[in-house]
Order: sequence, then structure tokens, then C-alpha cells
Amino acid sequence: MTVFQIPSDRSETDIRISELRQMFNSGCSRLPVVDHENRPLYMIHESMVDHHIASGNTEEDTLDQFINQQREGGFSFKVNAGFVIASEKATIISAKQKMENLPSCQDIFITKEGSSDEPLSGWISNVRLAKFMNM
Repeated sequence: MTVFQIPSDRSETDIRISELRQMFNSGCSRLPVVDHENRPLYMIHESMVDHHIASGNTEEDTLDQFINQQREGGFSFKVNAGFVIASEKATIISAKQKMENLPSCQDIFITKEGSSDEPLSGWISNVRLAKFMNM
């Protein structure tokens, strides 16, 4: 699982978009962003970063600037908007339902008890979920 972990000595105001784009160059198109304790913060989509750059912004913008500009445009990358969280004990059907209850949500993050205050232990994208459900 490819994730971007914000080190304990940095914050969203220190992370440049260029750092995220490097991760996308490794072949992923969605990037979970976690804090220094591996707690889920955001789900960033490559297409949104590309749109940000194409709209006249730069790769030197910070993650904080990007998040704020997107929020002004009606997009959120946080829990219960950009992703949902399910417990390791949840059924795949209940996790799927939780995701489907949010318009445009495509990702389920897994933590031990289903809280954003816990470390990320897994991630299920809508694409992987669909492949699993069609088996």
C-alpha cells in the first residue's frame, strides 16, 4: 500500500505538491495521506492535483493551500467525504454501504476499531471492492 506519511516535524504547510506528485509517478493514482502515527488524514487523487496545476497553480504550493483551495471549490479529502473508515471487524457489505452513502466517495480506510484516531491498517478502493464483489 503506497501512502504519504507526514513526518512528526512537518505539517500540511510544509509539504509541497511536488512531493505528492513524486508518489503518483510510482504508478498510483490515489494517495492516502497519514500523520506521523499513521492515522488517516486525506485521500488525494492524482486527477485533482493535475487539475490544480492545470488551473494555474504550481507544484510548489503546499498541501494546506491545495486542501483549502479544493474545499472552496466544494471538494473534501477528509474522513466522511473523501473516504470512510471501517473497523477491521466490519463486514465488507457494511463497509461498502458506508462508502456508497457518501456521494463521490471511492475509498474505505480500515483501522482496528473504525476510528480516525487509530493507525491505518488497510485500504479498499472502489475498484478493488468491485473486483472482489464480482468474484
